[in-house]
Amino acid sequence: MQALLALALATSSVGSESPRTYLASVNIDLGPHESLSEFKLDTWGVQFNAVCRIPSGWFVQAGSDAILKGSLKGEGSHGATWLTNGTLRELRGLVLITMWGPVQRADAGPIPATFQGYAVIGDGAKRLTLSYRNVRLTPAKGCPT
Repeated sequence: MQALLALALATSSVGSESPRTYLASVNIDLGPHESLSEFKLDTWGVQFNAVCRIPSGWFVQAGSDAILKGSLKGEGSHGATWLTNGTLRELRGLVLITMWGPVQRADAGPIPATFQGYAVIGDGAKRLTLSYRNVRLTPAKGCPT
């Protein structure tokens, strides 16, 4: 029964629009002496097609299940690989995704927002909340070459 409810919710949130494919970039604002060590975005209604780039020294993981609940995670392996204002461009065009409807900006009853998560700054002393505002979608047919 729970599986049927989840499938119904996924279908209703995805809608009947034709699928659209995008390059998704992660945008995070850092202070002048801050560095990004990790981020995670939980997703809803997003199918991950490919990880298009991986910043040097980072682990990037993306995926979604059959009802299109998923996540995108990135983590620098140590301090020297953490991203700064000068290297945050490495998160542009990070993943190729498909969506069947518009971005849902906030939770709506049992259906969660399309993008929500967190970013860890430095060694974890600061944690930022991430939302749809931190994801830039650019129409695309594939990963850049």
